[in-house]
Amino acid sequence: PPPDRALRALTTPAWIWVPLLAVATLAAWFGMNDIGSSKASVASQLPVLKRLHLWLLSLLYLATFGSFIGFSAGFAMLAKTQFPDVNILQLAFFGPFIGALARSAGGVISDKFGGVRVTLINFIFMALFTALLFLTLPGSGAGSFSAFYLVFMGLFLTAGLGRGSPVRLSAVVVRLGARDGG
Repeated sequence: PPPDRALRALTTPAWIWVPLLAVATLAAWFGMNDIGSSKASVASQLPVLKRLHLWLLSLLYLATFGSFIGFSAGFAMLAKTQFPDVNILQLAFFGPFIGALARSAGGVISDKFGGVRVTLINFIFMALFTALLFLTLPGSGAGSFSAFYLVFMGLFLTAGLGRGSPVRLSAVVVRLGARDGG
């Protein structure tokens, strides 16, 4: 098909979401009940910024969630530039899918073995998979798409698992903060 018809064929199905989003937006605007007692000023929230543990938790979650988002955005493009003969469009979905499924598993595993332990082991594996990724690229030798793909799936898995473990840590930090009066 001509390029304009091909583009239209790709974008037209997305319009099905417009009426659904409009209805959801109107329902939220008119139907949500704001909690009147939950009015907090900015000044009353500032003491939170003095808590080191909350900063560390934010950085841990940012590292895993940011990795997941970055991998999702860059995986297909990196694969296409490094392995141009491979049709990555058929395979690119699996990485974000694995990472999304692994998030809840990361929470369950952290509940069982402890958030600190799972987070530490997870970051070690993320570093290991990142180092291995460089060995799979064509610039560092022959390059292997199969190895590249498997290592990247490992990165997606660890980014997903890592998104679940700081949630467990958050519950512990909040509980300890409440116990200590702050």
